[in-house]
Amino acid sequence: MMFPWEFIENIFIKRLLTFISIAVIFLSGCSGKSQIKVEFPDFENSALLIQHMQNDVVKEGGYLDYLPLNYIQSTIPNIKNIILTARDQGRPVIYSYLSVKDDYSDALFLYSKYPDITERGFFIENTWGAQIIDELTPGEKEITIKDKGYNSFFNGKLDKVLRRLKINTIIIIGVHTNTCVFCTAAGALENGYQVVIVEDATASISEEAHEAAIDVLGSSFATIYSSEYVMLKLKHLYK
Repeated sequence: MMFPWEFIENIFIKRLLTFISIAVIFLSGCSGKSQIKVEFPDFENSALLIQHMQNDVVKEGGYLDYLPLNYIQSTIPNIKNIILTARDQGRPVIYSYLSVKDDYSDALFLYSKYPDITERGFFIENTWGAQIIDELTPGEKEITIKDKGYNSFFNGKLDKVLRRLKINTIIIIGVHTNTCVFCTAAGALENGYQVVIVEDATASISEEAHEAAIDVLGSSFATIYSSEYVMLKLKHLYK
């Protein structure tokens, strides 16, 4: 049996929960994430992200030099040209880089899958291998984001930087298309950003892995452009 005051109390609770739900919906609609959402890539409000172009995965003497690196290295001129164009047009240039402790206790990637990782080290902080390659050294005022895993959006710092800069479109270049670039593109989309992947300024260990990732990214997560097209679009912007 329900007493009258219990009935009134239940009605009050239901109405309170309804009010809270409406308030949450309203506030989410007023949040930054919905405000930045755009339907197509917007180069006037874009930022460039260079992902994980570090010695360990790009250079001989780095951890991955037991694999062929020529395909990755072939993208360096295109990456460099896009960076120079973005700088010239006043667009934000952001670098993300992997850097973990030497015992991998803070690593968010499957380091156990890599052979001899404890002996040789992979993206260990304060080592040559974790440094961004000399050809792509960040400018003095350019932003760097430290990653612990594949997705540069994971810890929220990149998202905060982009929102502060009023960015709604992110242009991603770097490595590897099938892991880090892929996860970051998905993270960008889930945070409300338009994503551009530059097909000839991203790479994987093999061209086949790269092309397979590009196919999936282009169908579900991003707009795929060439470096020539991206530079053309950026050059039409005012500083």
